[in-house]
This record gives sequence, structure tokens and C-alpha cells, in this order.
Amino acid sequence: MENKYNDAAMLYDEFVRKADRALSMNAVVLANLCVCYILTGKNESAENLLKKLEQEETQAQMQTPGAKIYHLSIVNLVIGTLYCVKGNYEFGICRILKTLDPIEQKLSTDTWFYSKRCILSMLENYIKHMIGVRDAVIEDCLAFLEQCQLHGEEISAQFDISSKFGRKNTVATEARQLRYMFMKAIQS
Repeated sequence: MENKYNDAAMLYDEFVRKADRALSMNAVVLANLCVCYILTGKNESAENLLKKLEQEETQAQMQTPGAKIYHLSIVNLVIGTLYCVKGNYEFGICRILKTLDPIEQKLSTDTWFYSKRCILSMLENYIKHMIGVRDAVIEDCLAFLEQCQLHGEEISAQFDISSKFGRKNTVATEARQLRYMFMKAIQS
């Protein structure tokens, strides 16, 4: 299986090298390359790519203040998701929460969609007593969800804006519901 990841890394790496800037690449391509690096033990290569991406985003923000650039967030969301899938929820969730800071700039329908899936998966496994989660991680999740409630009132939680039931489902609404589930899980 590792050979497949090595092969994929070589192909993705070729695309990235041909691009003049990492930000000109699709964020998913960069995320897949980082995942391949991580799964083949090339963490330093993944870190270098993340540093390059961070530098380019910083430059782009300086050139166009207020521009919403999600490349680094998406790559880190994918990496965080990888760790959650592998069962390392604490590291994965912490990475996801950190990458969405500052939340007022990074919260969107896309980032919410992927972050809530990891949080829900962790909560489900926690409720089923399949994993233990440190109190600090739960507190971080609750604080994150509270911030999502504050900043997600105008952000749709669905890709298809037309709701089947005639009401708009927002990030704030879903964050409130998820926070309630966390509180119930803590109490039981």
C-alpha cells in the first residue's frame, strides 16, 4: 500500500513543481500530496509544503487585504481528518480547530462541512465509550462551537441553499445543536 502512496506523491509532486505558485494549484491536490507525504513518513516534506503555502498566503493577504484564501485551511483540514480517521482524534481535532483561527475569516460552508464531520465522529466514538478524550479537547471543541454560533449566523451549513423544509440551516444552528450534544454527553 505504501508504494501506491509513493507513486501518488510522485505524480502530485510533479504537478506542484510545474506550478509557479502553490496558491495557483487546487487546494485538494496540495492536501493529497501532504497526506501522501505523511503516510509514507516524509513529514519534513509535508512541513515544507505547508510552510511554502503559508508564506504565499501571507503575501497574498498583504497584496489583497481581506481576501479569503482557504488553501492552507483546506490542507490542514484534510490532514486533521486523516488523523481522526486513523483514530488520533485529539491531534486531528486540535489541528482542525487551530487551522480555523481566526474563525471570522476561515469559517465557511466548506470548512464547516469538514470540521463538523470530524467533531461528530469524535463525539460519536466518545459517547459509545470507544475512545477517551481529554477534558481540554472537549473544552476546546465547546469554545470552537460557541465561536461558530457567533460568526455563523449568515453562513449556510448546506451546499444547496434551498432547504427541503423551507428554512435556511446555518452554521450557527448546527453549531448550537452540536454543542448541546456535547453538553449531554458530558453530563451522562
